[in-house]
Amino acid sequence: MVVRLDRDDLIDGLREIVARVRSAGLTGATIEIIGGAALRLAYIERATTVDIDARLTPGCRPNSNWRQ
Repeated sequence: MVVRLDRDDLIDGLREIVARVRSAGLTGATIEIIGGAALRLAYIERATTVDIDARLTPGCRPNSNWRQ
């Protein structure tokens, strides 16, 4: 079964990722959204997409609040 993601689903998912990164105390992470999801978020009134294509930039490092 294919799950269809609308604009609100995309935004909710990305917010969840950001919250997890922040709660882990990591800084320096970047996510570059590309492909259909990027077009859907920024420009095109496309109903849904089935995935988010992204490029993740490593280099996350603990900030001063990091706890192990």
